[in-house]
Amino acid sequence: MIYLSNMRKLPGAIIFAPTLQTIPPFLTVDFLVVAGGASGGGCGSNGGNGQGGGGGGGFRYKSNFSITKGSTHTVTVGGGGAAISGSVNNGGTKGTNSTFSTVTSTGGGNCGAFTAGLNGGNGGGAYTGYGAGSGNEGGFSPVEGYDGGTRLSGNGPGGGGGGAGGNVGNTSVGGNGAVYNSVTYAGGGGGGKTDGHGGPMAGGSGGGGNGGDTGQNGFPGTANLGGGGGASSFGSDTTRAGGAGGSGIVIIKYAATNPLLTGGAGLTGFSTPVESGGYRTYTITGGTGTVTFP
Repeated sequence: MIYLSNMRKLPGAIIFAPTLQTIPPFLTVDFLVVAGGASGGGCGSNGGNGQGGGGGGGFRYKSNFSITKGSTHTVTVGGGGAAISGSVNNGGTKGTNSTFSTVTSTGGGNCGAFTAGLNGGNGGGAYTGYGAGSGNEGGFSPVEGYDGGTRLSGNGPGGGGGGAGGNVGNTSVGGNGAVYNSVTYAGGGGGGKTDGHGGPMAGGSGGGGNGGDTGQNGFPGTANLGGGGGASSFGSDTTRAGGAGGSGIVIIKYAATNPLLTGGAGLTGFSTPVESGGYRTYTITGGTGTVTFP
């Protein structure tokens, strides 16, 4: 769109001197996309060692991202992995992806059952004696997350789930998450206790669920932080479920001098943007839908 400006007055006449000025066709946006965390491993009554915690959801942040005015973009908030219990050991469930526009974060990886942890946005913690899952499954730069923790021997808890704040290493504690606007997201779940041995282990900051103590299920990851669920304790007397993974979130922020977004059907939280400090922020906590930029 263009318009004319700069009226210039000369002696005895009025002359309009046109100057072409282009209104920028783009809107500058900051946004955060966090995927759902995985659930922690659960233990059956068939014997075994400590299960691993669920990995936190992938964490991706963009600043000064150019969006074409009038364009429509898909938003999806990924759910956390479901808790599973049963008569045999299980590795829990992977989290699901979150998306805004062309940017996707990968769901957290779950623990393996008598196998290595699974890959994800952040990797699943290791079942005792096996390797952990790898983080940054999407292959992004900067990375969306890190590997899960390992617990290669002994009767203690399984490895902690990976968190978006850095590598966990050889530990059963859940990995810490990453910070956006003073809130921590995408922490890993803690490994579960083996009855009569060490544990349980804490989940990481950013919504990671704690591992279960003697006779307990694992604790869930926090909703809308993308935290991984904690693993259950292991014992021969019963079946125990790992904690469910926490759902993800999508946050969109741009200058409040621009009009409101339109669309948003099916997106929880879209209808209540917050204006502060000259910016308008949409915090979308669930669903799938489309938004159109003014």
